[in-house]
Parts: sequence; C-alpha cells; structure tokens
Amino acid sequence: MKTARAPAIAVIVAVLLLVALFDPEPRRVTTVAPSSVNQIAPASFSTAAAKSDVWFCAGGTAVTDGFADHKVLLINTTDVERIASISAVGSRVLPSSRGPTGERSVTLPPYARSELRLADLVPNAAYASATVELSGGGVVVEHSITGPTGFDRAPCASSASAEWFVPLSATATEKNPTARAVLVLYNPFADNAVLDINFVTDAASTAAPIESMVVAPGSVEVVDLTAVVPVANQVASAIRARAGRVVVDRIEAFDDASARRDLVLTAGVPAAAPTWFLPSGRLAPPRQERLVVYNPSEERAEVIVEVRPDDRLLTIEPFSLQVGAGRFAILDLSAEKRLSDAGVTGYSVIVRSTGPAVAVDRLVTVPPGQPGAGASSTTGAALASPTVVIDGAAASETDPSELIVFNPNARAIASVTFEVIANGQRQPAKAGTEFELQPGERTSLPFAQLGIGNFTVIITASAPVVAERESASNNVRSAEMGIPDRATAQIPKPITLELGE
Repeated sequence: MKTARAPAIAVIVAVLLLVALFDPEPRRVTTVAPSSVNQIAPASFSTAAAKSDVWFCAGGTAVTDGFADHKVLLINTTDVERIASISAVGSRVLPSSRGPTGERSVTLPPYARSELRLADLVPNAAYASATVELSGGGVVVEHSITGPTGFDRAPCASSASAEWFVPLSATATEKNPTARAVLVLYNPFADNAVLDINFVTDAASTAAPIESMVVAPGSVEVVDLTAVVPVANQVASAIRARAGRVVVDRIEAFDDASARRDLVLTAGVPAAAPTWFLPSGRLAPPRQERLVVYNPSEERAEVIVEVRPDDRLLTIEPFSLQVGAGRFAILDLSAEKRLSDAGVTGYSVIVRSTGPAVAVDRLVTVPPGQPGAGASSTTGAALASPTVVIDGAAASETDPSELIVFNPNARAIASVTFEVIANGQRQPAKAGTEFELQPGERTSLPFAQLGIGNFTVIITASAPVVAERESASNNVRSAEMGIPDRATAQIPKPITLELGE
C-alpha cells in the first residue's frame, strides 16, 4: 500500500515552522506553539539536583463508599531522603464558601514509596484534591481512584495552567447511568480563578457553556457532565481562565454490563500541540480502540494520523481528518479495514496537525467477560525524553501488563536500558531486557520481565523516547504514559512521514 506523499510535504513544512517557533523559555500559554515543557506536558519530573518541586493531584472522592476513592502515591527515585508536605482540600458544601482542609508531612527514605488516602485528611468530602510540596527533586507523584466500577491511576500534574482541554468524555441519563463523567477543577493558589467552560458534543445533543465560574483560592469545584450534557456519546471540553490558573482532571465511570465497565482517570491537556505520540496500539477483537482529535482553535485543522505497525515491512496509508474549528473528529482504529486487511496487529500512532494545534485522547474498551476486559484512556505524549519514569506492578510471571517504548525520532537510533526501584533499592534490570529501537520503531516488553509486585522503572535511552504502560486484569484496565525528565524533554525533530525510511 502506498503512503500518501502530498500530506507529507505539508507536514514537513508545519514541523519546520514548529521548530522555528520552539523556544525553551516559558511564554504565555497558547493553542498555537506552547514552548515550555510544563506548558505541553501535564506531568514531568525534576532532576535530583533540584532544590524543591511541587505536584497537584486534582481528581478523586474522599467520602465513604465514593465512586472514585482518591489516593496519592509518592515515589522517591533518588538516594537522598525527601520530605513531602501534603495539603488536601475537600469540596465545599453550601452555604459554606470553603471546603475542609488537612495536612500531613511524609518522610521518604531513599528509593522509598508511600501512599496516602485523602479521606484520612479530609474525611467525608465529596471530592478531594491535594498539593504535594517536596524538599528536593527526583520524586514522582501519582494518584489513583477506586470504586464499584473499577480502578485507575495516572500521574499527578506538575504544573497548573490557564487553559485545559479534555478531548473525550461520555455521559448518559440518570435513569440509565451507563456512563458518568466529571471534571474536577482545582485551584491551589491564593487568588481566585475565573473560568469559562465550553462543550462540544456529538450531533445528538447540545450543551450551554459555563461562564465566569469562580474557583476560590485553595479550593476544588466539580462539573458533573452528566448534568450538563445528559446524553452524549462524545463530549469535548475547553476550560479557559479569565483570571488565575487551575489543574483539571477527568473522571469517567462506565457501568454497562454488555459493553464496558471500569473507572477512568486522566489529566486534561494543558495546551494543544501539533504532534502527539501514542505508543500502545493493538488490533485484537473484541478490543475497541477509538481516537478523538479535538481542535480547540478558531480555524479548521487538517490532521494526519499515521499508524506505525510492528511489522516494519508494512506501510499503511495515513488517515486524513478534517477537524472544524472548535470541533472534534473520531477515528475508530479497530474498525478500519485498512489496518485489518494489511494484517496489522501491534502498532504505535502519530497524530499531526498541519495547521492549528490539537488535543488528542484514546479510549480502549473490552467488553465485560472477555480477556482484558475494562476501559482505559490516555492523552498521549507531545514530548519525548532520554529519561522516562513509569510505575506499575506485575502480580506474577504471567501478568499481562506491558511496557511499550517508542522511538519517535526520524534519524536517531535509541539504545534502551532499564533500572528498577523496588524494596528500597535501585538496580539495573536483569540481563536481556535492553534493546535497540530503529527510528519510528517500538518494542513491547512484559512488565513481569522487570520484576514482580509493585515497582518503578527508570528508562534510559540514547535518544528521546516515549513510553506507555498498559495493564489488564480482573476486569480492570489501566493505561499510563511515562513521565519525562523535565530537563531533557523535547519535541522530537525532524519528524516526517518517512520515519524509518
């Protein structure tokens, strides 16, 4: 199958423009050319030499029998003790203007991990958020939610933003609550944040915008999309601050016994970007893999979706999407005959806009009762780094969890090695786990090859890479992007459709 060449020329021109615009110095957040790591990546970690660091964990509940019980996980990747100061705040109950608060200090010995349930700090709060202030760098902070429909985990945010985009959500009616989505809006600062929230839905439903919503200093507010958009197979949201900055998480509860049942936690996207990478893709019925591309700008976006099969002898013609201003496009990769007829199984995805920057989310679902059942959602990565941290677990040597590492560079070969942090020690991974990635190539590694139980993986590569963990067991799916090193994260360049040629 021939690769389309005309879109490739446009993509090359767009990327050259991006390179010219990229500047490592921070600027005002825009939807055109965000220029600092914090503006593009919702999560990145500081080096061990940093004197301090801060993380924000927005989404989860803290009430007894809540649908998304919120826990915060601290991981010290360094050989130096760290002190974590955790400040939690619960959602307010009218007529009160503030919610409950609680604090705790946690000492993290070298290579230690510690988990804290926010309900222990702000009991009986419908929702709870937290700020984690650290005495030095090299600490990764994640959070998890647990409820009747499932479990999920994701990195906390390492920065706040004046705008956030949530490309993918779904809702249903109160009488048929098969899908419930909420946006958790956390203002960790001392000034008011004033927000405008716009929604775009599928053709079957409409939603009025929310204007001038005030999130008070040090408080958390929630927008229940099920109340705003009672029935929608797809909702994209744009949160823009007139004043202040916030942190945004999306929580999604699926409870459909015939199609999907699980709990999903994802951070919003703090800035649209021209290029997104999603390392973990697979054609394996009844797995459904749906990609949503959201264009928050006021101009039409021409978007190229390139599928990179594990079989490097296969060349798949890219998909072309026309995404209107303020609209979204959906690509169901699991239903595309272009892939199945070519015999594609495992693959990675590159999404590029040749015009305005876009935001991307991918939803994977497997029906209950099937192997790998559950739902997972990831927003992909706009940056790559030669050092990436990812946490996970393997229950046994046959655990199906996978670690996928992708080399997005057009010319650089990436030699990849691993270190594992477990039981208070940081050690090289066992021999035979290292590998080399050609440009545009990915490798999938069973998580159990790196260890058993809970552990953290440090990925070191000779060129910037993107990593993702995908887990599925006991009717619960979870997917998580690796966290890049803030000091070395970069937009891979040059990027062309001829990756690997």
